[in-house]
Amino acid sequence: MTLRLRNTNKRYGAVSIWLHWSMAALIFALFPVGIYMTGLPYVNPWYTTAPHLHKSFGIILLFLLILRTIWRRVNPKPEVEGPLWERISARIVHASFYILLFIITLNGYLIPTANGSPVELFNWLKLPAIISGIKGQGDVAGLIHYRAAVVLMALTALHILAALKHHFIDKDHTLKNMLGIKK
Repeated sequence: MTLRLRNTNKRYGAVSIWLHWSMAALIFALFPVGIYMTGLPYVNPWYTTAPHLHKSFGIILLFLLILRTIWRRVNPKPEVEGPLWERISARIVHASFYILLFIITLNGYLIPTANGSPVELFNWLKLPAIISGIKGQGDVAGLIHYRAAVVLMALTALHILAALKHHFIDKDHTLKNMLGIKK
């Protein structure tokens, strides 16, 4: 049996799985780079490269987030296994992921555009500064960006622990489903 592109009410499809793991990889790369680049001295060769890469991959993350939000709306969501409190918790955590990711990426955009400069995607595409010149915009957006990212990482740790609990303790198919492994 091959993996379908679309979800069913029992399994995630290939598109949902790809979006999940692509976004996870980006998040796990962006967070440490974000922390690393804030402490770089001006003379470090990564002083301009790290922020450029962080912004470019952040734009890709926002694009994938928009795609995933649309995909989620037009696809059935597989039934969540477990007791009611786990299903409610899963909904809250997943909704929080989407909210936090939009907060992080949009505030990430507001930081460099505060002075009217565009955000560049790998020196290929320039996203114009739609909102700029607001007093303290860069500082406030930076603080929100950082704090939301820390909360996102804490929720991600909880999400991983829950997936491992489902796999090793409950012995259900939650993790296998997101890995695309047959039951």
